[in-house]
Amino acid sequence: MGKGLPLEYAVVDYCPSGSESDHRHQCEHETSPYDTLTNPPVTSSASNVSYQSRHCAYCHGENETDLHEWRLMVDGDCMERRTIFYMSSHANILSYAQNTSCALVFYPRPDLQVIQQRDLTPEYRARCNITGTLAEFNPDVQMACESSYDLTYRLYTNIFCAMCNQIELKAHHVISSCNVTGEWRKYDVSLEQACIDNPGFQMTQPYKNVWCFLCNSRGNAGRIYWDMYSYNDVKLTAREFISNSKTYMYEFNRIAFHNDFLHEEIKMRVERNRTTEQYVPGVVTINDKQINITHLLMTSLSISPAPICDKTLIPPIARNYTLDNCQCHPQCMMEKPCECCLDVALSWPTTCVKGNSKKMLNAFNGCHRTDNRYDGSPFYAAIRRMCEQNISTSDQITVTSGGLTFRNIYCYLCNSQINITEADLEIPSSPSFGVWGATIECSEELNIFYSTRYTDILSFAISSSKCQLSFNTANSFECPKLVLRDGPGRCNETNQLDVVDPAVHWACEGSHYNKYISNAFCLHCNPRTPLTDDVIIDKCDNSSIHYSSVYEEACQLFPDAVFTTLALPKPRIKNRFCGMCSALCMDYSCMMTTQPGDCTADPGSEAVRPPLLNLLFSFYGIIADLNTNEQVSERVGFYCTFYVKPYA
Repeated sequence: MGKGLPLEYAVVDYCPSGSESDHRHQCEHETSPYDTLTNPPVTSSASNVSYQSRHCAYCHGENETDLHEWRLMVDGDCMERRTIFYMSSHANILSYAQNTSCALVFYPRPDLQVIQQRDLTPEYRARCNITGTLAEFNPDVQMACESSYDLTYRLYTNIFCAMCNQIELKAHHVISSCNVTGEWRKYDVSLEQACIDNPGFQMTQPYKNVWCFLCNSRGNAGRIYWDMYSYNDVKLTAREFISNSKTYMYEFNRIAFHNDFLHEEIKMRVERNRTTEQYVPGVVTINDKQINITHLLMTSLSISPAPICDKTLIPPIARNYTLDNCQCHPQCMMEKPCECCLDVALSWPTTCVKGNSKKMLNAFNGCHRTDNRYDGSPFYAAIRRMCEQNISTSDQITVTSGGLTFRNIYCYLCNSQINITEADLEIPSSPSFGVWGATIECSEELNIFYSTRYTDILSFAISSSKCQLSFNTANSFECPKLVLRDGPGRCNETNQLDVVDPAVHWACEGSHYNKYISNAFCLHCNPRTPLTDDVIIDKCDNSSIHYSSVYEEACQLFPDAVFTTLALPKPRIKNRFCGMCSALCMDYSCMMTTQPGDCTADPGSEAVRPPLLNLLFSFYGIIADLNTNEQVSERVGFYCTFYVKPYA
């Protein structure tokens, strides 16, 4: 046996009233060292309860065959001398141990479950009114708190210490009736009456008492295991402790949504706005507006080659004028948007969500459809709106799957192969998704046990000046920084446009693309002169040596780019193909080109896994200020895609 104080274990050292007198006397009064040596502690294999002696076990109804004596151990010095092993009686052993200062200690068998006395660290409170919130002193509760009863309850050594260290809550916040939350599913008149009739209990706040708590929950709320909680919306593991700086810490992990909760949330939204949507290839619905991605791709191709992944979105002839040096997987929008194909960048909307401290992290906030499986379903339209708008109670809960981050669970659902009907919601097990874990640090205690929703806890932490909320964002990337760019940032800054193309208007002003990646589309809605006054070359000159039937077909196929690289008074060219088959381009190319630049990122925070993204990228475009005498080119820095210098 090593040096230091021996371990202590919890044993029963009394008999119930009315027990057989002889056993009771020997259990409660014969407690001298000799009595202990001759009648050692025992543990029952039937009940896992340990007793100070056999007599204490007998008066609690234990059977002799179930009792196992504890083992006697001596300290190292006595073991080395070995003299104690030659003692013939308990009296001699005790006398020798006392004369030579040998320590005799009983230990339970290692194969038996025995309650060990825990060291009381600052994490567990063992006295009343440490918090200073006790409204009424109760000596019985104080005695129970400071007793040897050691079954921890939350931050306290036992439930009685929690009772006399109440969580402070203002009276007008107390919920004293049933179904205030709207979550109660099975009406029970006796439970409702118990909520009304029974007095308030501060430990259950914000609910008046435990019955009011129960009739405001779905029936799945409460503690499942010592570290696992189930709320109306999610189940999770929770750890609460007191930090070295004496603040209250709450860690939430392994968060999983209840499918029935999500299903009801979606159905509730369907009832308010029962609309359906039809899948159209090349068109995405964002904030109830249909955005023609195919038209935007063709508009971009009308002035220069563009990297496109899904070439089926554009006519066959247009596919010959695309680039392939881009990434098709939407994860590029999380890490390196500059490397994404243009169709991917336009059709996967992103936004910034709050992570840790002042960090803003990149997340998808839109729905990307690839087939017609949800045509006619009112559920899909509801899920899309819940993804895009702040109309759900789950908006604070960010979801990740693989390398993708979604603003909320509904953004994940509408980008997954779910199956939803009036009766059920089925979420595929693959690919799996996770939820950002959360840590809350407060200067006051939170009653996480008596909360019906996890989102209520998050909302309180966000709104309280006494709490700090942070998330485990290990699988997410930093959001692009907003940068000031040269050139137009809105449509029709030149005041030369009577009608703005709706898709181009969205790409310029209302999209994530312009906000975080490039303002290239703003050039398409800022003509240099009124379109009605501007001379335009919109067909091929078949007398030109550059004439080609292929160019002529492309000239007619591709839309009007609205702007041109030619300086006034040169005529405006509808698109690059109309110029390539025109005599105007005899001495120079009307085709604008781009060349790749380096995507750079500043070092990020430790909370975000590398490579961290600050997204301060720069690409370069060739800008030709052309005339008939000479060709002048200039490199202008901009972000992610090319930018063409405004007209002089």
